[in-house]
Amino acid sequence: MKLKNCHIENFGKLHEFSYKFNDELNIIKENNGWGKTTFAVFIKAMFYGLDYSPKKGISGSERKKYLPWNGGRFGGSLDFCVHNLNYRVERFFGENVNDDSFKLYNLDTGLESTDFSENIGEEIFLIDKESFERSNYIPQSDIEINVTDSINAKISNLAENVNDISNSDAALETLEARKKEYKRNNKKGRIYELEERINELNQKLENCINKEKRIDELSEKIFEQRLIKNKYQLAKAELKEKIRKKSSFMEKQAKFEHYAMLERQLEEAKTIQKELEEFFTRHYPQDDEFMIITEEIRKISEYRLILNENPKNNGDEDRLMFLQEFFDEGVPSEEELSKCRDLVEQKKILDSQLENEKFGNEDIDRLENLKSFFENGKPDLEVINGFMEDYTMAEELEKEIVSKKAKVEVLRNVETPEVNERISGYIQRERIAFGIGIIFILVGSIAMFMKMSNAFLPMIGGIVLIIYSMVTDASKRGRIKLQNELDYSNAEKELMTLLDKKQTLELPYIEFVERYPIVDATANIPHSLSEIKTKLAEYENLTERFLESEEKRKEVIKNQANVIMDIESVLRYYAEKSNMSDYGAVLNQVVDYRKEFFELGERLKKNKEATQAVTGLKDDVENFFHLYFEEIGEERYEELLAKVRDNKNRLDLARNDVERWEMEKADFELENNVLDGSEILSEEEEDFSESLEHLQVLELEKDHQIAEVDDIISSYRKDVDELSVIAEEKNDIEEELSFVREEKKECEYNYAILDKTIKYLTYAKEQFTSRYLSPMKKGFEKYISIIENDNNYSNKFLMDVNLDISINDDGVIKNRDYMSTGMRDFVSICIRFALIDALYKGEKPFAILDDPFVNFDENKMANVKNLLTKISKDYQIIYFTCHDSRSL
Repeated sequence: MKLKNCHIENFGKLHEFSYKFNDELNIIKENNGWGKTTFAVFIKAMFYGLDYSPKKGISGSERKKYLPWNGGRFGGSLDFCVHNLNYRVERFFGENVNDDSFKLYNLDTGLESTDFSENIGEEIFLIDKESFERSNYIPQSDIEINVTDSINAKISNLAENVNDISNSDAALETLEARKKEYKRNNKKGRIYELEERINELNQKLENCINKEKRIDELSEKIFEQRLIKNKYQLAKAELKEKIRKKSSFMEKQAKFEHYAMLERQLEEAKTIQKELEEFFTRHYPQDDEFMIITEEIRKISEYRLILNENPKNNGDEDRLMFLQEFFDEGVPSEEELSKCRDLVEQKKILDSQLENEKFGNEDIDRLENLKSFFENGKPDLEVINGFMEDYTMAEELEKEIVSKKAKVEVLRNVETPEVNERISGYIQRERIAFGIGIIFILVGSIAMFMKMSNAFLPMIGGIVLIIYSMVTDASKRGRIKLQNELDYSNAEKELMTLLDKKQTLELPYIEFVERYPIVDATANIPHSLSEIKTKLAEYENLTERFLESEEKRKEVIKNQANVIMDIESVLRYYAEKSNMSDYGAVLNQVVDYRKEFFELGERLKKNKEATQAVTGLKDDVENFFHLYFEEIGEERYEELLAKVRDNKNRLDLARNDVERWEMEKADFELENNVLDGSEILSEEEEDFSESLEHLQVLELEKDHQIAEVDDIISSYRKDVDELSVIAEEKNDIEEELSFVREEKKECEYNYAILDKTIKYLTYAKEQFTSRYLSPMKKGFEKYISIIENDNNYSNKFLMDVNLDISINDDGVIKNRDYMSTGMRDFVSICIRFALIDALYKGEKPFAILDDPFVNFDENKMANVKNLLTKISKDYQIIYFTCHDSRSL
């Protein structure tokens, strides 16, 4: 027997897990907690199911212990080969055995099979579940073997009579216990206990009736509390809606107030800007002018010397005018230019990142092709898988149709060999009857000729036989022909039914593949469906990657826009005079012009001061002030100059404020999709008389009220559950009363029977178990010699009929309790393999080893590896381990 494949839908922590077995040694090495034991128990459960023990805890119930961690259907399927036939067993488990499902399929035919029942493990291995766990299934926690009656029967080739000899140990223990129950001493015994039990049961019965009444009262209270809870939940839902609307209104109100503030600040900045621009209507001064006026006032006498040291060259004034126009909005500082240079470098990095995040042309073309492929709609993966299954079913129907067509062809010709054979048989019998009739007539004629009495009787009999053979011949020929025509009609109807069924399966998936641009889509349906499925997976993958790429590019573009805005905040005054597509070139030009501007201005200023030192210095100063003031006195030069400078600074600040508030206002309008502040509160809002905090407090109160009702309901349910346990015992109590009264009559008789039965059963078991000891000893000696690599090592051990091992330690016989843990495991492993050999003489089963060698030293482990390699040639081994030292 071989395991082929398994699929675990949900079993313990394993979810949607599949595994393909090889025919010899399967090694599954995983870390602790992966689910190796869960996997092993799953294989066992596929053959023996899971026991239902409602009174046991999780540790004592595999059904509870291996409930799915993630929910979902509890079970799976296992493919295996036995007796040269391939099967799939499918089991799903519920809370108890009645909720379990079992199905068996013949994988060679694809049909559901009845070759084995739900007891498939016992039917294949011919041993019960407990015996399987003590032989083929070798867990780490319980390697030692206890011989069961089912194992005794299997080894002794009495598996067909296992019901007669099973559970002999349990039977003996039960009989001894029952014997003591009937009679222990003169004052104790079952009869005396039964009398007391009758009184107890009458009291319990009355108690059950009272509990049933109390359960009805509590059920009514639970219903009332549920109505109250529904009322609180409706009130809470109304409060949630009010809170949502209130929060929305407050958010809109805050936006409206912020927008009004932006408009107010903008208007104030524009007013200041307008007033100051009117002050500078005639002329807007530059920084160098202030320096010149200051120097003229303070150092008129020094300019004559400067005139000789700073001559004026041709074109200097034009160049200075050009630079003045270039820096008409102000000259940037060194700090501003340094910061701007860092921003330009940062922009280059972002440009590179943006290019790197660009989706490839080949991927874009592939995505567009896939969009075109699925332009009629993207299919569902489950639909494609369903069509693949329909195609497989249609292929199976085609095989049936071919067979049915052949049958119809045979039946179409009435004169088939089978029909002719049947007719020939009838003709032969009729000819015999006809011949006998002729003989009777001849005998009658001879008798009449000899004038014998009653001579006419043979003649009459002969005539009757001849007439009968002739009439029967025609009748039977007609019936045979009619039956053949009826068979032909039925076969033809069955053929049409199969053809209709196949067409019903084919039409949906043919129409499906024709919706997609596939060459000769219907010529190879499986290939077309597979191609659609593959392209669907590729389409979804490319779409996900494209969206991720675009998301990253948006982030880079956002950062890039912020950097550009910061760069242009410095270079915006020079954008019309330079090529802003190259921020680095613009920045270098500004730096050069700035240097030239200061150097040229200083030289011409000194030349001008020197030139006008005597005759024009005073006129220049007063001409400057006449641009802004009507009355000018030489004593007010410093005051007027300070006022002009202050107004200029205020104007620059006002312009910056206007620009800043306009940008913030535009950003707000863009973010909130409004062109006017009134749009924010354009919709009619409800009149909220209650504050948001008050509504939230009310909602919290409703939560507390609902929780209190839940606690009351939970308390009532707990009381009902406790009372139900008692009330449900009513029928059991009434039934037990009847049994107890009847049992009392039988106790005396049964005691004598039990005593004799125990004696005979003990003797029979000892005689029976001694029959398999010899083959078990030979198997044990074989495996212990392989592991120890010593043919004489097995001589140290003794085995009894219970497969219990003792060791000869220098002439002293010691039982298994004196052995170390590693030695006990070593002995138990050898017994297990010997037992498997003894149990299965014909087709070899698989064996499950759930890391049973944890206590072996390095030398034994090396020999164990050699052993497993050898026995895997005869047995399929499924070996679980968690450590490299025990892996093969």
